[in-house]
Amino acid sequence: MTGLGLTTGLLIEHLTRRAEDQLSRRSPESAFAACFLGKTLPPVTGQSSTVDSGESQAIERGEAPLLSMEGYRLWRASVESPFASPQPWGKGMDRLSKRDPFALDRQTFAFRPFELVGVAAGVAKTGAHAEWLNQVMSRIDQDHALSLRQQLLLGLARSIARSQQPAPNARPVDVNSTSLGDLALAIWLKTEFDTSIRFEGIPSGSHELQVLLRRSLLEPLDGIDGVGSLILAKVARDAITTSVSEAAAEAGKLGLRTNAAVREVVAICRRFDASARQLLRRHANRPSLAITDEYDVQDLLHSLLLSRFDDVRPEEWTPSYAGKNARADFFLKPEEVFVEAKKTRNGLRDREVIEQLVIDVDYYRRHSSCRALVCFVYDPDHLIQNPAAVEGDLSGIRNGILVQVVVCPKTV
Repeated sequence: MTGLGLTTGLLIEHLTRRAEDQLSRRSPESAFAACFLGKTLPPVTGQSSTVDSGESQAIERGEAPLLSMEGYRLWRASVESPFASPQPWGKGMDRLSKRDPFALDRQTFAFRPFELVGVAAGVAKTGAHAEWLNQVMSRIDQDHALSLRQQLLLGLARSIARSQQPAPNARPVDVNSTSLGDLALAIWLKTEFDTSIRFEGIPSGSHELQVLLRRSLLEPLDGIDGVGSLILAKVARDAITTSVSEAAAEAGKLGLRTNAAVREVVAICRRFDASARQLLRRHANRPSLAITDEYDVQDLLHSLLLSRFDDVRPEEWTPSYAGKNARADFFLKPEEVFVEAKKTRNGLRDREVIEQLVIDVDYYRRHSSCRALVCFVYDPDHLIQNPAAVEGDLSGIRNGILVQVVVCPKTV
């Protein structure tokens, strides 16, 4: 099954259900999820209590899976532990610390990352066996056969146990080749814990979270285990919450109507050249309507704006600045957006356009109704050498108003 046909909300629901199914039995993985991800720890089969005497005895015998689960419970001080005293934990840790954690078959807690993190959580809570655990983690560091997940969770164990020993440089996480589950784990650890993680392969203008969300909607999800599904769901949910909050904050500054109008005007400007060229190709060889100067640009832009806005006011005066008054080409009064149009020519290229636009911004910001300014530069002869720089250098919040510069068409 893939996430391509799912909305992000449905994706989160799908991942959560997968996690519930795969974490339906008691294990270090489900204890990890209960400790850090808010999942309810499954009860013992057939028991109303969350623990029985058999588990208590297994902890005292030093069985690592049960010790790690108790470590998670000890870490969660706000969650009622089945054991009022860490005495079973202490006895079990005494026995565990006397065994070789690096057996040849690698079937020990040192090579089972969720068990390692649980043991580290219990050590951090009780303070016992901290030096022994640091020695174990130092030896794990030297193992070059660790998977990325083992390496990531080793970093978490170090952080939880507050290890004073410097960790070796971890290998970078490639956002494109790393599995979705491990990529979500890496992003979550970097966000939630003091773990040093370096990402690579991120496209320009993007970041690792955007890559994760895009991949989660396009790639199969069946290979993600329960913890990976739960972490991916949490990361996606937090990303959506953050994006909505940022969008709401930005909209709150300018107003939803102003923001929407600016986007619409920018879209009209981006299509302006296509409209102008279409006027040159008239039915039955009728005379063409050529855009030859700035007045022609204003006339065509005016008609295009009227197709999308009810109240388009031409030539709106702006307040005096440095002894002069400026006349804006168009003013969308309900949306509080000014639109300024220019056409390049010899003598009006990159430097001159930038100088004029800087002055224009100073004019318009003095108008009490100006919340945004769209500066459209029509450049049919490609006289602007670097249109991306012109747009990027001048667009943004300038002197309290939103400025959006559009150069069209752009040189290839």
